[in-house]
Amino acid sequence: MWRLISMVVLALVLAGCKSPSSQTLSSSTDTDGTLHPAELQVTHSAKVICVSAQGANNSPAKCNVNNNQLAPAESVTTDEKVYMICAGTAPVHCTAEVQ
Repeated sequence: MWRLISMVVLALVLAGCKSPSSQTLSSSTDTDGTLHPAELQVTHSAKVICVSAQGANNSPAKCNVNNNQLAPAESVTTDEKVYMICAGTAPVHCTAEVQ
């Protein structure tokens, strides 16, 4: 019986240790400069990773997350709203993962 109770307690503890699921944000800037920002309110400290950013004619671009210019694979940590736009030669498309 104690073994069963121990296993249940362990399962509950491990379930509580799961990290929150990640979310993907996408943003773009049209050729005419019209921004399509992405926003996400976070309730905990979150790591935001620029996954991809590409401008016109495959030119390099960046994810601008809360005024931090991030190249793909770079990250920033925040505990406030995540606000992302793409920086580069329009049209620009970028994505980021919020963990």
